[in-house]
Amino acid sequence: MPQADTVFQSRSDGISAEGVRDQYADGKAAKVWEIFIGDKKSRTENYRNFLVEKLRDNGCKRVLDVACGTGVDSIMLLEEGFQVVSIDASDKMLKYALKERWNRRKETTFDNWGRCSKPGGRREQIQAIQNFEKCVKPGGLLLIDHRNYDSIMDSGATPAKSIYYNGDGTCEFRLSYYPHQLAIFEDILKGIFKNSESHELYGDFKSLDKVDNPAFYIHVVKKSK
Repeated sequence: MPQADTVFQSRSDGISAEGVRDQYADGKAAKVWEIFIGDKKSRTENYRNFLVEKLRDNGCKRVLDVACGTGVDSIMLLEEGFQVVSIDASDKMLKYALKERWNRRKETTFDNWGRCSKPGGRREQIQAIQNFEKCVKPGGLLLIDHRNYDSIMDSGATPAKSIYYNGDGTCEFRLSYYPHQLAIFEDILKGIFKNSESHELYGDFKSLDKVDNPAFYIHVVKKSK
């Protein structure tokens, strides 16, 4: 199965072509999302230790999972003992998370799991990150990732493998992405999280010296106390 489109086609500066629907927002992607990501356990094992260690080392107990999708990562964090609130722009995606919560409702952790639709309409990228900064407590962490668009735009192709998507089947749907370039995205984070205690950068949850061309970049920003 192709993990993503094999060719990256740029239409505009982050604006969908007229008449072309984003099938994440309209719910079509939700119907096949779990097929697309493949085995949940295999997916989360790629980064479970990384996330859990970062959160625990910094004393984090409560997590806001933005763009949670069907709740795969939220469930993993709940199982690890964190308090989780999950939001997503697609109410269709949240229905899958709600179903999992219902199936495991007798577990106290899942009974207290909160989910809600993403408030408001589409916001500018900088405004969204400013909102994240307000949500992070002093001394807390922002963990945010994005695709390696620098490589995609240079080569015109996406990586053959992905840490997030490993399904065996084939599914087709249309998604709209904003092509964040690494240097620009770093500048945005530094401008919003001023005087942050630290800003670490990883590739596919590994140190950059251990991965040549990562599919995803992961930023870990610690807000000053």
